[in-house]
Amino acid sequence: MKIKELKISLELQILIESIKVVLLDEPTLHFSSLINLSSVDWERIKKMLAYHRIRPVFYEACRRVGFSNMYIQQLEKFVKIQVLSSLTDKNELENISTILQEKNIEVLPYKGILFSEKLYHNLALRESSDIDIIVKEEHAKEGLKALLNAGFEVKIEKKINLDFSNENVLDNLLKIPSRELSLRRKQKRNEVRNIDYHWAISEKYRGNVINIEDFFKDIILEDFGKKKIWVPNPKGIFKLLLNHHGGRDCWMRLKDVCDLIAFRSKYSYLDIKLLLKYASEMQMVRTFELGMYLCENLSSKKLKHVEKDYKIVSKVIESWEDSIQLSDNSQLFKYFSLYRHLQDEKLNWWGTFLLIVKVLSTPHILEHRRLITFSEQYVLLNAFAKALSFVYYKLLKKKLIDY
Repeated sequence: MKIKELKISLELQILIESIKVVLLDEPTLHFSSLINLSSVDWERIKKMLAYHRIRPVFYEACRRVGFSNMYIQQLEKFVKIQVLSSLTDKNELENISTILQEKNIEVLPYKGILFSEKLYHNLALRESSDIDIIVKEEHAKEGLKALLNAGFEVKIEKKINLDFSNENVLDNLLKIPSRELSLRRKQKRNEVRNIDYHWAISEKYRGNVINIEDFFKDIILEDFGKKKIWVPNPKGIFKLLLNHHGGRDCWMRLKDVCDLIAFRSKYSYLDIKLLLKYASEMQMVRTFELGMYLCENLSSKKLKHVEKDYKIVSKVIESWEDSIQLSDNSQLFKYFSLYRHLQDEKLNWWGTFLLIVKVLSTPHILEHRRLITFSEQYVLLNAFAKALSFVYYKLLKKKLIDY
């Protein structure tokens, strides 16, 4: 089998070695020798760590080898804040659970806060910024009302005037394609707690890769901080991780791979054949195989030697090297190209184009006002109107700045 070599920068090597030291308990010698090289670009390391969201892991690796500089000192402060924030988030999750359960609404921790608590033996190792929760779709409206009545506000990026006591406004909020809302609540000392409120596992354009009813099946009552709350079972956690990190984000951050490594360590009794079966149920076998390939090659020191699906792996490594947020339009083509290749039934370019059209088409209440909007059945026209509006407002903004 032909082996191709993938060149990896010194900075990316250092990030990968830090993961191996902390999550795979590998010897520290190689990491220590790399990090002490005078050729290390620390500004690039800083940028990459922010993108990959593994700052606590990297700091812990540096601590273990006794390495410090001004960047590591900044990281130390960041990690301490993260620890305090994670404790506060757990308390807030308990409050949110109480608010919703009083209305007989089932709620589960979702994504970040769930992974931190259930996968990592040390809460300080996983970087997070908000609280994710999920409810069943039929409870979404009542749950949102309960949270708004408890003092939460809907975060609106643009200056949009909405009356959230209006039933029609709430109905329209729950039609947004992302099927999640960002909420916030001010606390003492003007601290703000942010939550992402979900009522589906994936965005509308991706369909239902996991039936939300299945996600709520066989849930487990477990200790979560000072209180017992309901959490998904290991199968549910795996499907959630695979869907979000692989199916949605295409393993484009090292944090995604870290979570998969942590899952495999925590639930080592779930063998590969069983996990492959779960992935097959989601039509994400290729996505799962890529994730496992990346994990195994991190631990076996063979990341540079790609024997299978060279193009796919090279696209992932390129995104790791670029460390550019998906919100940057320059990354969208790369993202959809990778997404296309990872489908079990591979999309052709026309299928990919239609997928992008779906993403752009649906008008919703929280977006920037479009120049023109058509009825929902006119998918192509609405996508064109969205793209045209984006270009128009960009040019208008540039013109005002230049003026």
